[in-house]
Amino acid sequence: MHSQHFKIGIIGGGAAGLMSAISAGESGCKNIALFEGNVRCGTKILMSGGTRCNVTNKSVTPKQFFGGNRNFIKNVLSAFNDQRTIQFFKSIGVELKLEPTGKYFPVDNEAKSVLNALIRKANEYNVQIFHSTKINDIKFDDNKFEIHSGDKKFYCNKVILTTGGKSYPSTGSDGSGYGLAHKFSHSINPLFPALSPILLDEPIIKQLSGITIPAALILFLNNKKEISFTDSLLFTHFGISGPAVLNISREVERLKNEKIKLALNVIPQYNSEEFRDEIKEQKQINPDRSIGNYLKQFVPERLSNALIEITGIDTGKKLKRISNSEMKTLIECFTNYNLKFFGVKGFSQAEATAGGIPLDEVKYQSLESRFQPGLFFAGEILDVDGLLGGYNFQWAWSSGYVAGKAAASNN
Repeated sequence: MHSQHFKIGIIGGGAAGLMSAISAGESGCKNIALFEGNVRCGTKILMSGGTRCNVTNKSVTPKQFFGGNRNFIKNVLSAFNDQRTIQFFKSIGVELKLEPTGKYFPVDNEAKSVLNALIRKANEYNVQIFHSTKINDIKFDDNKFEIHSGDKKFYCNKVILTTGGKSYPSTGSDGSGYGLAHKFSHSINPLFPALSPILLDEPIIKQLSGITIPAALILFLNNKKEISFTDSLLFTHFGISGPAVLNISREVERLKNEKIKLALNVIPQYNSEEFRDEIKEQKQINPDRSIGNYLKQFVPERLSNALIEITGIDTGKKLKRISNSEMKTLIECFTNYNLKFFGVKGFSQAEATAGGIPLDEVKYQSLESRFQPGLFFAGEILDVDGLLGGYNFQWAWSSGYVAGKAAASNN
């Protein structure tokens, strides 16, 4: 049986794993192994941001994250914040540009530039990368970790688990890392998809496919507003997608067994009262204008006609003929439409995993296990998930930096 010995073994060659390797190398460790189950590292990096890789965001705070304790998240983020991330990538040859949305991308719009630079930097520290090396077992014995991949055996003084979650399993994120953590008595908070499209049970949805609008989505729990997002929304053949949808989806999934309502406002510049005032004013100014002609100024005509059809009002009806009850129905339909949904698209289309290793089982200063000395965690395997916009990558860079530095220091 083949075996090798390393000071630090990192399981998972994604963003967090590569950053852990670089951080450990920077901290003086000279014998590092990185184990990746795929034929190459960083598959998710290459596909992220439409293959452009949204590296970070101009405003990163714990408020953009869900999961564990916000103070814990704050401590990790502050150890390697967004500004340090920008400086770090510049130092390894990747200039980042700030877009109007607050997102940072490489100036050449190429995710492969990010990945190639990370691998080059890891190579500078002589990190030994083992591709197509799926770790299927791990144990601690005789003051060292014994790691198995098929008939191959590796020994490591320290181990960093950066295996990711379960989102996009086709990239290798199959959740196997949770099983490895469980071998050391770690529990797993319930796993569910985050940043996922939402499936609708709406008869009109197929005729709206392809329409993109700014919109507000509001989630109500027991008739009280729980959370809302205003951003771009895309109608698809199966439901809705886009930033507003992806951001709210993790709460839709988390609360799916509760009494929840998902409301859609297709004209987010107005609330119900403001839109009522707007229609009343237009009834005075343009009484002979048709309701269809009037409402298509706010949203694409295909969408406005579909919503008017739901109310049962003729699109050609003049504003002056609209009754108070009809106006109330129109306002409700355009600003507070109760979406009939039956779930999210699932892990196959989710950009992140919610749930994972509870943060109270990990030391915040080092991300070392409280149960097994020498075992560290970084990235998506931990119970931390962020909003769309580079936040999950920032968590990977920050947590990878902390875990790699701490593992090297302990050596």
